[in-house]
Amino acid sequence: MEINKSVIRKSAALVISGLIAGAAIFGGTFAWQSISQRYKNEADGYVNPGGRLHDDFNGENKDVYVENFTDPNDNGVPIYARIRMEEYMEIGAGAGDPAAANRDANITVVGKADADINDTSTWLIHVPGNLPDSDDNKIHKYWKWETGGQTVFMPTFNKDHSNRDVDVNGTFAGPDGIKGTDAASGIDDKYQDYKEYTIGEEKTGTATYAQGFTVEETHQAKETKSAQVLTMSDWKAMGAPVGKFWVYDVDGWAYWADAIQPGEATGLLISGIVPVKTPDEQWYYSINVVGQFATAGDWGEKDAGTGFYEDGITDDGLFVLNQAAGRLPSI
Repeated sequence: MEINKSVIRKSAALVISGLIAGAAIFGGTFAWQSISQRYKNEADGYVNPGGRLHDDFNGENKDVYVENFTDPNDNGVPIYARIRMEEYMEIGAGAGDPAAANRDANITVVGKADADINDTSTWLIHVPGNLPDSDDNKIHKYWKWETGGQTVFMPTFNKDHSNRDVDVNGTFAGPDGIKGTDAASGIDDKYQDYKEYTIGEEKTGTATYAQGFTVEETHQAKETKSAQVLTMSDWKAMGAPVGKFWVYDVDGWAYWADAIQPGEATGLLISGIVPVKTPDEQWYYSINVVGQFATAGDWGEKDAGTGFYEDGITDDGLFVLNQAAGRLPSI
């Protein structure tokens, strides 16, 4: 059946988020898990222009990046992206369990004291380079983030512009969807569904498009771009170049300083999360990743609070987007 792709050609900003990394230690055992993805509905009338947030995690490396899944041979369009990381960490008996008894008495929230495990909007927004006594660095006494670089990825089979799910490679529960040890086999199955791809490796699967259309496709694994992660001040000091950079603004939004061409992917914003210090008590740590995508100039309306303006954007953030889209002269 021929897929009518013309129905998904609307260009506008999209907001999508995935609660993509959680961790807990019990009795000294180190265990990560990917938690079910979540998304945030964007303003009425806005459609995904073709961005797919990726989360590749095998318990050690963690790759976060954005793919433009539009077809370069079928009127695919460049898109632009920004990502924000929100963190939550707690320590004490029952950590990670919102229903645990006596939570108020037993649990200490690390970093942003008024953060609520059940409400990601209250979580701490990660801003690199904060002062040593900042809430952000209280969490990062326990964790070091590795950033930048590239990976080999399998292009997504989820090409439905109305779907905002994260493309996940590797889950704590493994292929059977049950966390922990598989009683039947006696094997701990976490991350057995993680697949490390090589360039050119093929995978045949069911691709999903708008209006429920599906078709069998064969995709080939390929490299993402190779990214460098910079603060806004460092990027501007370089002359604000368009290129393969994730540029961190002071409000926690990281902007890809280039167009993401159809069929291509950004470099990595995060490439790994390394434990630095292990708490003496039971603990839980999680990262919520929010991605926003748009076509050139479709940044939203300031007065209406739509698009990128819905969650706030600085003048520097707009400058990165416009610079990447070729809408401003270079410094």
